[in-house]
Amino acid sequence: MRVLAANRIFTELAGPETKFGPTSLSNIFTVPALSNGIKHCFDLGYRGGAGFPSYARETNYRQLEDELDSPFQYAFQTKLHCFDWWKEHPREASQFHNVKGRLILQDQPDVIDAIPKDSLHPTIELTKHNFFKPQLIKGAGVYFLKHVLHDWPNPKALIILRNLVAVMKDYSKLIIIENVLPEAGPLPVPTAGLDFILMVGFAAMERTAKQWEALLTEAGLKITGRWVKDDGDGVLEVMLA
Repeated sequence: MRVLAANRIFTELAGPETKFGPTSLSNIFTVPALSNGIKHCFDLGYRGGAGFPSYARETNYRQLEDELDSPFQYAFQTKLHCFDWWKEHPREASQFHNVKGRLILQDQPDVIDAIPKDSLHPTIELTKHNFFKPQLIKGAGVYFLKHVLHDWPNPKALIILRNLVAVMKDYSKLIIIENVLPEAGPLPVPTAGLDFILMVGFAAMERTAKQWEALLTEAGLKITGRWVKDDGDGVLEVMLA
């Protein structure tokens, strides 16, 4: 364990007894998609790679062109294609398939019902959801809000954000696409007009950088990345504080 701690995979805890705790690196193994990717690389990729020097020497360093005669077949002592080999080895196959993530689109029932069939990629899952209710998708790698929070005053925006905070993990990221206004100075006319419409129509507003930081901090979040164009259109990358 001390070797792993020396490599920052775990951390040695102070105290009379020798104990070790997790780090952000070891926590990767608690994320199924990431841990399966690591297992896939080690169990298949590295094993095949470890046998590559011997394979290359025995085949006189020829160009690889035969998918049924490659370092994979050499290392795993099989004549099967990699995909066919996985069919006979479900544990290794599950590691590969589980590397893929899920794309889930959430909105109000009437909005979801109005989406034309076959208008979205078949891998996108549609879910009816009210973001003022508890979020059911727990521990996702990425949550995404586009032009949502500017429709709501701070008390309601905090409910939306805290419902996400409740299900986020330390690796989860929340991507927010919104206007990020300067603290002072004239705004582009369309942005100023939209800010006025949000105020009179929703008791809401476009927010400045400081207002975004204050709102997110109150919700238990922190900004870890920020990209803002000259017209104020921006992307905020947010994680648990």
